[in-house]
Amino acid sequence: MKIIHLRLNGLLFSQIIRRLLAYKTSKLPKHPKIRYGRGRKANHSATGAQAGEYGQSFHAYRYIDTLTQWLDCFTDPELAESIYRQAFPLVDITAMPDDEILSHRRVALLELVQKHIRTRDMLELSADMARPLNLWAIPKEQFRSLMYYIAERGNTSDEAQFLQHIATKATDYREDIMTIAEPLEAKGIQKGIQQGRQESARSIALQMLARGMERDVVKVCTGLSDYELDDLTR
Repeated sequence: MKIIHLRLNGLLFSQIIRRLLAYKTSKLPKHPKIRYGRGRKANHSATGAQAGEYGQSFHAYRYIDTLTQWLDCFTDPELAESIYRQAFPLVDITAMPDDEILSHRRVALLELVQKHIRTRDMLELSADMARPLNLWAIPKEQFRSLMYYIAERGNTSDEAQFLQHIATKATDYREDIMTIAEPLEAKGIQKGIQQGRQESARSIALQMLARGMERDVVKVCTGLSDYELDDLTR
C-alpha cells in the first residue's frame, strides 16, 4: 500500500489519487484472487486467455454489455471493491523523525526533502540527503528533477555549496550535479545583473525626485511602479 503525504508541494491531490489507482490497476492482474476478462468478455473464474487451460465452458462468460457495475468484471467483485474503494491512509511526514524517514529506502530522499523544503536550510541536510543516495540508487532523471526542485523552491543559503556537498558525498551523481550547476550558475549571474539594474533605477529615481521632477516622469524614465516609488520616499 502506498502512502499519500500531506505535504504534496506542487502535485495536485487528484493526481496522486489517479497514480495510486493506476498502481493498483497494474497489480490486479497478478493477484491470485482477482482476474478480469480480456477483450469484450468477462469470466468469473479465469481470464479469457486462461479459459482453455482450466476447461471453462463458453457459457461461463458474460458479455460486458450486460454488466451494470464495472467491478462485476472481476472474478471476485467484493475483493476488487475493497481494494478500489478503501480510504487511502494519510501520514504527516512533518511529524515523523528524520531517522525513521531515512529507513524508508528509495523514497527516503523524497520524503526528507518534502519535510524540510520550506523550513530548513537544505545545505544543513546535505549529509543526510547523501546517505540514501549511496544506499539506494534512484533514477538519474528523478535525481535531477529533485535537485532542480530544491533549487527552485527550497530554502538554500548557498546553492553552489549545497550541490558541491552532494557531489562530494554521493559521487555516483557528480556528473549529473555538474549538469545541474551550469544553468543554476547562469541563472544566478542573470539574477545579480537584474538586481544591479534595479538598484541603479532606484538610485536614479531618488535623485530625480530630489530635484523636484514630476512623479509620472520618474516612473517613465526608471520603470519603477508607484509602490516602489512610495517605498523610496518613506
